[in-house]
This record gives sequence, C-alpha cells and structure tokens, in this order.
Amino acid sequence: MGLNDPHTLAYDVEGLPRQLHRLNDRWMLSPTTGGTVVTVISTVEIGPNRLQRLAEHAVARFIAKQLDAKLDGLSHRLAGPHV
Repeated sequence: MGLNDPHTLAYDVEGLPRQLHRLNDRWMLSPTTGGTVVTVISTVEIGPNRLQRLAEHAVARFIAKQLDAKLDGLSHRLAGPHV
C-alpha cells in the first residue's frame, strides 16, 4: 500500500473473483487554490485474449462510475455545513 509521495496512495484490491487477476487503484492529490484535484487511476487485468480485454474495459468503466460517485459524495459532504 502507498508510495513514498505523500500526495499518492496506491493499493491492490484483494478478495476478488479469480477471473479478475489484478485490480489496482492509485489516488493522486494535487493541492490547488481553494481545493484539491483528485485523480484516480484503476488498473484491471483479466487476461490477454480479446474477450478478456473487453471484460477489462467493462469492469474499468463500472469502477470509474463507482469512483466518480464516491468522489462526488465526498465533495458534497465536505462542501456542506460543518457541525
């Protein structure tokens, strides 16, 4: 987990079905004036053949939608009233 850069977090996701050989996420935070830009890169590896590559793209799109929803929720929560 993690890297030496204090603005980057990377980890492998474990416990997935065996068809998903590897799933890795890398979060990079870039401070900006008035906020932070968050970049998330997910790597999905299922296999080398054409059908497996298509499955990788489908899984990656699904993961991207889930991550977008999480980031939107986090942004909304942080922008809301603080108690």
